[in-house]
Amino acid sequence: MYIEIFKIFLLFDFIIFSITYVTHFVLIFLLKKADIVEIFDAYESSPLFNFSIEQNCSEKSNITFRVWDGRKKTFSEGSGVSKSSTTLIVDKTNLNKINGHYFCYKYLSYKYLLYNDQIIKKEEKCGNNYPKDCGTIDTLNQHLCIKNNESCPLYDVGIGENKNLPDYNYNTDAKVYYNNNNYNDQNKKIIGKLILNDGQPCYNINEKLWRKFNKKEGVKEHLECELEIFGNYIDDKYKWKGSLTYLQLYKDNLSEDSFNLVCNDINDDQYVSLYTREFLGIDKECDKNYDLSKSINEELQKFLTKERTCLIIEIVLHIFVFIFFGIYLYRFEDITSLTNVIFFNFSILFISILNLIFVICHSVFLGMIISYNFSYNCSDDITNELLRKENKKTNNNIIYIAINLSLDVFYVFINLIYLLINCLLFVYCDYEEKYKEEERKRSEREKKK
Repeated sequence: MYIEIFKIFLLFDFIIFSITYVTHFVLIFLLKKADIVEIFDAYESSPLFNFSIEQNCSEKSNITFRVWDGRKKTFSEGSGVSKSSTTLIVDKTNLNKINGHYFCYKYLSYKYLLYNDQIIKKEEKCGNNYPKDCGTIDTLNQHLCIKNNESCPLYDVGIGENKNLPDYNYNTDAKVYYNNNNYNDQNKKIIGKLILNDGQPCYNINEKLWRKFNKKEGVKEHLECELEIFGNYIDDKYKWKGSLTYLQLYKDNLSEDSFNLVCNDINDDQYVSLYTREFLGIDKECDKNYDLSKSINEELQKFLTKERTCLIIEIVLHIFVFIFFGIYLYRFEDITSLTNVIFFNFSILFISILNLIFVICHSVFLGMIISYNFSYNCSDDITNELLRKENKKTNNNIIYIAINLSLDVFYVFINLIYLLINCLLFVYCDYEEKYKEEERKRSEREKKK
């Protein structure tokens, strides 16, 4: 009887082990990082106060239109037989010059202006401290208020066209036009975002449309939006404001080595465009109910990364265990001998302890992901929907990790129950004699056959 029970358990344990392993492997691909940077980008972005086109911004801030992700460079180490090579990404570069000029401005964050009562609802009037209304600043149609002696931030800028108008300036060298301070129109829309993109931008600011010209570039080519919001894939809040060639952009911004890498692969008719839009609106009274910060989001992503790493380590250890038992079973025909049964029992105890360690890790990481998880519903409808979709990824991650954790707990529980039964049999029964008796009976049955 004991031999039959042992065989049944061994088969059952193998099935549960296999299901757990497959679940771990699948889970690595199911875990998705939630890109909720839009809200933090809105917090930190600034209207373009005291805007100017310069070759040096001095004490002012300057706009970074895009980040070029560098180039692959191979480094050799050692010599002869021990020689090895490592490929790294180097020369990551901020693209912040257009036709050799910076876009300079004075920085004041949207969040600072919002909580300083300088951003008000459309139906409200500017207060005594900030009586001058500069117009619409965000997608909630809120307005920006400043002091009477201050200049309103930029509302229009573009490449190429020379607007020969009293309320516009034109930099001939940079080929850039922009409005000056000779306006007082509350119907203007203040610029909140200014980027370069290869086509109409996507909703997710991390989903950047850009070309790759050389296989050694660190950048990944991406020319179609993937995130869909209310049936659309492109963000029509962005307005096209002229174009320039990739060749000119890279010549102005990249190092000599990086430019030489890509210049021969770029045609003169391959353009990238400038796009502007207003800020993503934030309702202050609603936002007060949340304690959001980049650090919270970074902690959330950190524990998601740790969970994925824990899964990978667990999978690797499971593979070694699987191979070890496979080799052991292949070498020994009679797995039900007393020596092998005892060996398997100790092995199951070791695996259970190992899995228990992973259960603790998964439990801690799951708990931290839950504690740092949050939803947000304080912006315009499109932005709220975007954030809802991204938050859904985190909620799904929590479900997937919980299912995986449950399987690990179940596997440990089954093994411990089995080991407990074995201990009871060993303590209260003449384990070895009963085993030998069953072996004798089995041999007699086989002889009769």
